Amino acid sequence: MVSKNARRISMTAVAALGAAGLAAVARAQKRGAFVDVDQRVRRWFRGRRLHGSGVEKALAKVGTYGAKWFSHIPASLFAGAWLSTKSGLPAGATLPAASLASTVLQKGMKKAYGRRRPEKAQRDGKKSRSFPSGHATSSTAIGMTAAYALTRECCAPASVAIPAALGWVALSSASKLYDEHHFFSDILGGLAGGVAIGGAACAAYECTRRRRTDDGPFRGDGGGDDADAPRPRFPAASCNGRATIPRAAGQGLVYAW
Repeated sequence: MVSKNARRISMTAVAALGAAGLAAVARAQKRGAFVDVDQRVRRWFRGRRLHGSGVEKALAKVGTYGAKWFSHIPASLFAGAWLSTKSGLPAGATLPAASLASTVLQKGMKKAYGRRRPEKAQRDGKKSRSFPSGHATSSTAIGMTAAYALTRECCAPASVAIPAALGWVALSSASKLYDEHHFFSDILGGLAGGVAIGGAACAAYECTRRRRTDDGPFRGDGGGDDADAPRPRFPAASCNGRATIPRAAGQGLVYAW
């Protein structure tokens, strides 16, 4: 079994790697290392936008609106409220915190970095700066934190939660390339920034996670081995393989109410 301390250390290391990756991408972009690949990717996605199918255009719309602040902030608040019924309010707060932190990071870096958007984005009225991509940053941070919490709370197997999170990240990031609203290096920077925020949020979740007994209050996990496996409040969140995300989420909402 993996101990809680090992999980905390590993997720902190992931956050550090993400931050280092973001710094490396930013520096490389400033030096012009991505000029060629940015143009190649832009031309490929322009061809898909001009000659692709209606399904591609629909998926691009879904990806664009699915990672906007008015989508991910309410979703993270709901998910955090549900998580707080299982592991306590501080642990539940890590999901909306990841959403907020990713927004602050990408907006702050855009102002500090000052990279201009692609020409089409400027024609479409995009006035904010380009690096890093907010869609990539937010979807990565929130998807990573949500997938980690779902697997830790035994509400979804890793074989479901991780591909779902990766699919959301890929769709939201590709949509910005499809619309020519970001360069490829903006996406890389956003992915790295999202990993930094997500890793930090997952480490915070491990540090604040508590268990609720079936008939008692929250209690600490004691920092030991994964003899700290969750004892969920609701049967739907159990680790017996019959857990379903919709049922667990519904019960969590009822309990929160």
